Amino acid sequence: MATHRRFALSAVLAACLTLAQPLGGLSMTPEEEAAYTTLFSQTQRAQQLLADGKLAEAEQIFAAILALVDDKLPNEPLTRAAALHNLAAARADLGDLASAETLARDALVLRDDPEYLGARTSTQALLASILIELQAWAEALSLMDQVVRAQLQFPDMPRQNLMADMSILAVLYAQTGDFATAEQIFAQLEPLLPDLPKEAAVPVFAGLGRMHSLAGKPDLAEAAYRKVLDLTAGLAYGAGWRRQEQAVALGNLASILQRQGRNAEAIPIFRKALALLEEAGLGTGLAAANLLDGLGNALKDGGDFGEAWQFQRLALQNRFDALPPGSPLLAASFATLGETLFRAGELDIADQTLARAASLAQSAGDPYRAARASLTGAAVKAALGAPAFDLAAGAVEDLSNILPEGHPELLRARFSAAWIALSENEPGLALPLARNALAGFAQMAGRIGADATIAATQDPNMRRQILALPVAAYALDRDGLIGEAFEAVQWALATRIARATQRMAARFAAGNDDLAQEVRAKQDLVNLWALRDTEYLDALTTGGDAPPFLADLHRIEGEITRIDETLALRFPDYARLVAPGALALPEAQARLTEGEALLVLVTTPDETYAFAISADQALWHRAPTLGEAMLRAEVTALRAELDPTAPTRAAAALEAPSASGPSYDRQSAYDLYQDLIAPLAPVLGAAQRIMVVADGPLSSLPLAVLVASAPEGEDGNPEALAQTDWLGRHHAFATLPSIQSLASLSAPPRLTKAGGFAGFGAPNFGGAAQPLALSRFYDSEAAKAEALRGLAPLPATGRELRGLARSLNAPEDSLFLGAAATETAVKSADLGNRAVIAFATHGLIAGDITGLAEPALAFSPPADPNALDDGVLTASEAAQLTLAADWVILSACNTAAADGTPGAEGLSGLATAFLYAGARGLLVSHWPVRDDAAADLTQGAVARMADSPGLGQAEALQQAMLAVMQKPGLAHPSAWGPFVVVGDGR
Repeated sequence: MATHRRFALSAVLAACLTLAQPLGGLSMTPEEEAAYTTLFSQTQRAQQLLADGKLAEAEQIFAAILALVDDKLPNEPLTRAAALHNLAAARADLGDLASAETLARDALVLRDDPEYLGARTSTQALLASILIELQAWAEALSLMDQVVRAQLQFPDMPRQNLMADMSILAVLYAQTGDFATAEQIFAQLEPLLPDLPKEAAVPVFAGLGRMHSLAGKPDLAEAAYRKVLDLTAGLAYGAGWRRQEQAVALGNLASILQRQGRNAEAIPIFRKALALLEEAGLGTGLAAANLLDGLGNALKDGGDFGEAWQFQRLALQNRFDALPPGSPLLAASFATLGETLFRAGELDIADQTLARAASLAQSAGDPYRAARASLTGAAVKAALGAPAFDLAAGAVEDLSNILPEGHPELLRARFSAAWIALSENEPGLALPLARNALAGFAQMAGRIGADATIAATQDPNMRRQILALPVAAYALDRDGLIGEAFEAVQWALATRIARATQRMAARFAAGNDDLAQEVRAKQDLVNLWALRDTEYLDALTTGGDAPPFLADLHRIEGEITRIDETLALRFPDYARLVAPGALALPEAQARLTEGEALLVLVTTPDETYAFAISADQALWHRAPTLGEAMLRAEVTALRAELDPTAPTRAAAALEAPSASGPSYDRQSAYDLYQDLIAPLAPVLGAAQRIMVVADGPLSSLPLAVLVASAPEGEDGNPEALAQTDWLGRHHAFATLPSIQSLASLSAPPRLTKAGGFAGFGAPNFGGAAQPLALSRFYDSEAAKAEALRGLAPLPATGRELRGLARSLNAPEDSLFLGAAATETAVKSADLGNRAVIAFATHGLIAGDITGLAEPALAFSPPADPNALDDGVLTASEAAQLTLAADWVILSACNTAAADGTPGAEGLSGLATAFLYAGARGLLVSHWPVRDDAAADLTQGAVARMADSPGLGQAEALQQAMLAVMQKPGLAHPSAWGPFVVVGDGR
């Protein structure tokens, strides 16, 4: 929007220069002539200051010009209108929106004459840009519509000005939910883009990015924002492209990355944008406030609460200086800061800040925001040890009187109040609140779906909130409420994989078939619901008429329900992929056979809950000392000993055992077993195959490497390691992406004995680095290819794949190695009849390389990167392969974040994708594995299944592991324990 203000200002400066003499041919007095001469020279000076980026100095001159006009030319309304407009534009750029709005409206009154349509249009455009910053969308839309219609009457109107204004108009239509009109406008503009100079194309691409962002299409939004930066790369700062406009462009990209959870990429871009605003002298304006808030949110999402609240404090100060005292944005900014302070542990300041937010909202006639601030304030008081439940209950009651039953905000409020009751040791008060909230959440998720922005994926704290129910249930009636708790944890776990599901749904929507049309229609409706809900909440805060929005929300929900019914009927596999839900305990038990058990591990900030389910038994247990931070530290320490160097996958095999070698903290592994698994022995003890759904840090540690008996001997002694009572000796483990997948996994006929093989690996990487994020801000596909070229080569993976091919009697042409290991080769190969498909390459998770928003596999980078082949096969692309394989082997799949933090995204996202594509099961490595062990494990598991038709996948891997750990030099779990079976293991 800053770009448009520049065009408007330039036009009005020209108009101001033409007013250097009075209208009507009247002669000037010497005093008037001197005034006009001063106006002319000072306007030129201010214009040059603007071009140099010196806004504050220009604003002072425009203020002096207005004072001069009022003093010396009181009877020249059009000259005064030009002075008002110029001062309004300068103050708007400086972030003083309250003053800018008043000045612009005064100028518009003076220009209310058809004879001066051009000048009036320019002021309308300026006022619209100010109202956009103030989020007054409806009036801004009306003004921009008038601006565009007026410009179309002038055949000589510069095309780039018109296109910029049409882009803003299209965005405003999208902002108010009319995406059809927005798309129609951009459809008229896009064919003209190739002929435009770069700076003229910039506002169109910026508008496209904003429209796609509002429509919930982050891929397209990111591409458009990167195009803006591509077009402006290398432009010198001046009148054509200013630092503040570059900052806005960077901020747009950073915001869309932050919304996708790609905080590691977003944070440096936010910092660069803020630095540019500082250089432009705008470090204290409203634009800076938005960037500061964005940076604060990205830091907060990444767990850096201390730095986050410092930036959000500056954002609040900037808004306080720029906005009128009664602005609802002030209360919202206080509330945002208060929540971050709370999470940073700055409880006393958070308490005061949230009280201020509630007071401001109440004074502004905004009971909705007041109740929300009070509820968060109650959580702060509870953390301070003060009684808080009554305050929380009062806030919930207030919200119940404001919002319709079942609204997401009301559900979150009840969950929050339940947690506050638990903090006061009142599980009896917490349970009914949590029950009510979860019932509404399940109903909403069922209506809107897992791909919605209004349910699980909108609130990163929703998982934590849902877990209030099992916590209260365990405290009240451990045995009697296990079934209710079991269903609740499934909804909590679903929030972790919702983003991966969203990405897959977006990929399916990109096609042209009937499924794509239905998926696109649903996504548009879900995004429209979110927009209408925002408008509804805005109406509550401003005292507007809310019922029409409610009626519209109900209508949209009905249309979504109709599409869901169509998807379930015509595309049941897709419906199962994206549909949220929970298996009742008896349903889960009915899907388990004799000798099988289901183990579910769920971690809260304070403790971990473990469920053990068999066909006829159910038990759950709480590990009170294993909160998320403690568990993450323990798993990270064990992972470091399992993968101590990991510069590449290649490692030389040891020729003979030595007296000492790499150690492994078996006592910690035994303590974890004692805390988590041993209490469940009445159910798990007799299970040969255990299906595991692990949450949080535990998802990155194969349970086979835990120790089932007190360890003896030295941790680095190979003989002691060989004699260790590993949990993998007792059970064969399989990993399920979710509890619901227990019901959706199918068992097609096995192909292993007679089926073919395809192996992709040893890609052409030329660097020495592990996956890392680049600093480039644009040209996403080329950036991915550049990052891939810097990855460490994997020569040993070729030997691994050749060994697999030999064990399956596969021909040479079944291998795609080196330059042939491309994304194109994977997508074009006939994989529907291959029994075993192996990928031996680097695994990536979101943020590992620029532009990557989901887990993926890396391949040889193409010479000419494009959307079909950028060297990265993402989870959503893998979901669209056609497979029937018994095994998909992902060797060296990454399941840890770039900083080493354990997490499930890489495993769950890729596994869900390949299982949806038709794979019977996956064999996935959690860390790079040495060549000799990799060959024995992968080839051994596949061969055992081929030779024993009744043997399950989990048992085949277990037998291969037991064989490997007995070999000289391979007793350390880093050698035999990296692989897990993903699927039901049967």
